Order: sequence, then C-alpha cells, then structure tokens
Amino acid sequence: MRSLLQSLKNLVSPMKNRTRLKGEIMDDFSKNAAWGLLGLARRAGMLEQGVASTRQALRQGRAKLVWMANDGSGAQKAKIVKLLRHKSIPSVTFGTCADLGSIFGSDSVAAVAVTNPGMASQMLARLPGESGLLSPGNLAEVGK
Repeated sequence: MRSLLQSLKNLVSPMKNRTRLKGEIMDDFSKNAAWGLLGLARRAGMLEQGVASTRQALRQGRAKLVWMANDGSGAQKAKIVKLLRHKSIPSVTFGTCADLGSIFGSDSVAAVAVTNPGMASQMLARLPGESGLLSPGNLAEVGK
C-alpha cells in the first residue's frame, strides 16, 4: 500500500511541476519579448533614458509607459512615482539599473520612458499582468 501511495505521489508531483514550469516559461517569454521591444524602441528613438529625462517626459505628457529598475535609488523612484500618481500612465518595475543601462550602452540607467503609444501598447501586451510587473492602479489605456 505504501509503495502504491508513493507511486501516485510521483505521478502527481511532476504534473504540478510541469504546470508551474509552463507558467514560468511563459512569463519569462513574455518578459523577454517586452525587453526586446525596449531595445527596438531605443534604436527607433522612442525612449527617454534616465530619471531626469523620464520626469521631463512625464511632465510634458510625452511618456506613455515608464520602466524603472528594481535597484534604482528610492529617492529617484519616489520622484517618478509622485508624477505617475497625477497621470494615468502605466509603469513597470523590472530588471536592474545595469539591465536597463545595457540597452543604451551605459553602465546604469534607473528609469526609461517610452514615448510612442503604439510601442508602449505592444510592451504592455507582452507583459504578464499577474506577474507583479505592472504597478497597481496604473490601468489606464495607453496612448491617451
């Protein structure tokens, strides 16, 4: 009887792991697709890099989506979040300053603003909403 129960556990566990793994792979695929679009947007001139440029794009109404690095300065992120609260612009917190910097050939970039509404929509469409990447409360339609 004990061996039968163990056999059943061995059958069920891989199924759970496969389902979890499939979700993780899809999340990684979605994140990589959105990350690849950041590089494309940079080459097309659709991004503002850095906290100061991102804040300026937000103030001028040109920012359609904001990416912030997980390890960016709390004070710098707070300045961006303060502006985001007054706008209906989605934001994503993902990667590190080095990750964002690599898109620009720089050592470190803490924030990026996507200025093209179509590109922002494409990026948002590729991000898994349940992954925690999208900031809560930023459910505005891109392109307004």
